[in-house]
Amino acid sequence: MAVETYWLKTIEDAVVIAKTLRQSWFRGHNKIYNELTPTIFRKEYRDSMVPYGPNIEAFFIDSFKRRAPVLESKLPSWHEHIDWLLLMQHHGAPTRLLDWTQSAIIALYFVVSECSSDDGELWAMLPDELNKYSDLKDVPTLADPIVLYLAGEPLCITEFDKKNLLSNLLGRSKGFDDPVAFRPSMNFPRMISQLSAFTIHPKPSSGHTVPELLSDKKHLVRYIIPHKCKFELQQDLAALGITRRTLYQDLDSLSLDLKNEAKVKMTSLPNPPICGGEYKP
Repeated sequence: MAVETYWLKTIEDAVVIAKTLRQSWFRGHNKIYNELTPTIFRKEYRDSMVPYGPNIEAFFIDSFKRRAPVLESKLPSWHEHIDWLLLMQHHGAPTRLLDWTQSAIIALYFVVSECSSDDGELWAMLPDELNKYSDLKDVPTLADPIVLYLAGEPLCITEFDKKNLLSNLLGRSKGFDDPVAFRPSMNFPRMISQLSAFTIHPKPSSGHTVPELLSDKKHLVRYIIPHKCKFELQQDLAALGITRRTLYQDLDSLSLDLKNEAKVKMTSLPNPPICGGEYKP
């Protein structure tokens, strides 16, 4: 796997990427992972969950669905599996979904929001090209039968259950090996503000991860953000209105933004930048 990789050091770099790769989806990591794998399938995560048994995914889904009604009244119906996965992902539970955004600038925020000593990475992917591996001509909504199948697959206890689900939804007996990109319903304010999109993943198998499928065809590219550039980029994004409050749309984020604003106290207005020169009508 050889993904084309370049440096991203300035906000100007990010704007060029956003303007050039308009059809791409983007994902940012605050450190270099070298992979695009949902939390539930990451090795270090699964190794820590061994006590829950071999089907950790089904355990999480079933437990979340049983316990959620005590805390929330507006919930999907029991068999709306994709809506349950989106709800779980929204609240930070491990799922087979991977978050993307249609904005390179928003993805960059997730790289630099924590100014750690680690370099970060920003990925850009063409979703239409990924979906060609599942014989999809475009990017479907969450109502597409393939998306519905991949959402229900973890709850299939036996191979018979899986084949029955495939037959009912798609009229076929063979499952899917490749991730699928889809557009969700914007059920939460932060999904709108973050221009959210998702890929849904079957259990990983060799040759079927996003980097393996797309890297050789130049439909996937990665940018490395040096840790020493993170603070400056964070300040640039804040100046453009890209902050935790504007992206998460909740009171916790508002409070955090207020704390950060308090650290930058101006005693007087700075001289305005001249930019293109003084305007003389």
